[in-house]
Amino acid sequence: TFAELRQVGVVAITALVDEWRGATQLKIHSMRPTEAGPEQLRELVARTPFDVEELFSELLETLRTLDSPWLREMFEVAFADADFVARLKESPAASSYHHSYLGGLLEHIVSLLRVSEQLLRAYPRLNRDLVLAGAVLHDIGKVEELAWDKGFRYTTRGQLLGHIAI
Repeated sequence: TFAELRQVGVVAITALVDEWRGATQLKIHSMRPTEAGPEQLRELVARTPFDVEELFSELLETLRTLDSPWLREMFEVAFADADFVARLKESPAASSYHHSYLGGLLEHIVSLLRVSEQLLRAYPRLNRDLVLAGAVLHDIGKVEELAWDKGFRYTTRGQLLGHIAI
């Protein structure tokens, strides 16, 4: 039954892809629980088309150019946490909007750093360190707000606090 399948979380389906009134639909023939774990699911979930290690290297290189020794040290401490870095490299930026795929948050942050550099050329009076730090930090709480072990969903902490407070 559907109630039983909901508790399983992951199901394998046999279906026919069809079109009805101009929209794609699935005609499901069968549905059964599966023992797929997080690793197997990651192979099926969309991910950034970019190399995550290259994105992370670009992030670190950009942060090393900050003038403020306090901001540089803050980021060095944060990115010395291997568990945090692993989650950052995998985290989606959203559950359904922009960059809603594995590695999406890191891609989003790096793209904002690139755009910020362009913005700083147009507005040279802005404090570069603060603009770049803001680009990195504005969504960083999504590492804990979102879970992606069985699809993309909000954690309890994420629902209660949100990524800004986190």
